[in-house]
Amino acid sequence: MDLRPITRDESRRIDRRAMDEYGIPGLVLMENAGRGVADVLERLGIAGPVAICCGKGNNAGDGFVVARHLDLRGYAVRVLVWADPAEMAGDAGVNFQILAKSGVPILFFGPQHQPERLEAELAGAAWIVDALLGTGARGEPRPPLDAVIDQLNAAAAPILAIDLPSGLDCDTGQAARHTIRAAHTCTFVAPKRGFGVLGAAAYTGQVHVVDIGAPRKLIREVPAIQEAIAGDPAAVQRRPDRPVPSPMSRFRLLAIDIDGTLVNTRDELTPATLAALDRAGRSGIQVVLATGRRYSRTLHLVEPLGIDVPLVTASGALVKDPQDHRTLFRAEFEPGVLVRLLEVIVACGYEPVLCGDTFLDGFDFYLARPDVKGPELGEYLRVNADCGRVVPDMLVNPPAGVFAGFAMGTRPQMLQLQDVLERELPGRLTTHVLRSPKYTGFLCEVAPAGVTKWSAIRRLAGAWGIGDEAICAVGDDVNDVPMIRAAGLGVAMGNALPEVKAAADRIAPSQDDDGLVQVVQWLLE
Repeated sequence: MDLRPITRDESRRIDRRAMDEYGIPGLVLMENAGRGVADVLERLGIAGPVAICCGKGNNAGDGFVVARHLDLRGYAVRVLVWADPAEMAGDAGVNFQILAKSGVPILFFGPQHQPERLEAELAGAAWIVDALLGTGARGEPRPPLDAVIDQLNAAAAPILAIDLPSGLDCDTGQAARHTIRAAHTCTFVAPKRGFGVLGAAAYTGQVHVVDIGAPRKLIREVPAIQEAIAGDPAAVQRRPDRPVPSPMSRFRLLAIDIDGTLVNTRDELTPATLAALDRAGRSGIQVVLATGRRYSRTLHLVEPLGIDVPLVTASGALVKDPQDHRTLFRAEFEPGVLVRLLEVIVACGYEPVLCGDTFLDGFDFYLARPDVKGPELGEYLRVNADCGRVVPDMLVNPPAGVFAGFAMGTRPQMLQLQDVLERELPGRLTTHVLRSPKYTGFLCEVAPAGVTKWSAIRRLAGAWGIGDEAICAVGDDVNDVPMIRAAGLGVAMGNALPEVKAAADRIAPSQDDDGLVQVVQWLLE
């Protein structure tokens, strides 16, 4: 059966009607749910003890059933409970009493977080099962569960969440500051509406729909959500807390360059631009930053823009999740290309810089020597003091994880270097010559062949079910041309280079005239 996503209220109505109208006892529904989760765990493979972490509601009741069935099948199980047994009521209380008589170890944790004790109980676990909070939970988990969730996320064992990860809102897909990051989620009846929200997959992991025995007729009778009525099956990828856009607007993703587009010439994000992008978001359009900047130089924009999706950085060569800095995509050079690239740059009289996926190590790039000769690169290193690491043998033994590189000089010098690189390594590289407003010199940027902002945007959009025709891309420099040409609507800023304007469908006002305000107006017309 084709199961569309359901809300928390729809989930409750299915349970209630199954019991009241079809006569299916709640204990039967809970038994089916818990046994189904145990089946999934067994299919995934259980190579050691399973630690089942429970609260006090029906989600915990499901966890108690899981524990009983795993114990019945001969697996080592221990149940960790953050609740007073006296609080166990209803079907969850019945299953707690059954489990308590079964001999499965049950350990109670009090109202204060006990990290050392929890660490000891998690030691050696092959799986952690999250049965702390269910679909009814909203907002931030309260102490001690907030700290418990963080400690479970830091444990070595993978997590399987029951119904949904604790801390993730069932309807909006918004993650609390303390939210379980599951490798797998066993959800009941149908996927939950929030699972389709951009970024939610980082918390749900792989979703398995578990049948609890609710009749098919009943599930089909639940009123369809607005997106399904509109005949837009991919619309569940929108943030459900935002209104669905007017049918007049076909755009669902707005890809924005930063320098020369998002910020003005004073590197400011103006109130008018912020308000316009907020309006776009509230209308169901996902805003994605696609920049040539380093990842570390992009992060400060995440909070004011309310970004909860990946950042496309280094002109598409590095895509990372700003919530936890996970790398979602990193470009790779073909074997031998990087060493040859370095040889060509050096032979042309320039000093190469290599970009590494090293944010968590506290730096951004590698260079072979600290005492560079070129004034343009010297300025770059002064502005970015402590952002690089010297690797003396870099030219013959490049560090692992390098996804791009560059050299610096005057514009004519870098254009000439670009020509030489493309002649020496035809079809093996993507190159751009441009200048950041932070520096007086120009950069000749080099990435593996086929790597552009557009390639990264398409990769994200494809995962979200968004077609090219539903993407608007806005930029001002040569590294924006591929996405401006290919998007459903390509927009050049009024301050853009002539070749960028030539590639665009429309020209917006300049960055100092809040050009993005006009872009958003076009999208929402």
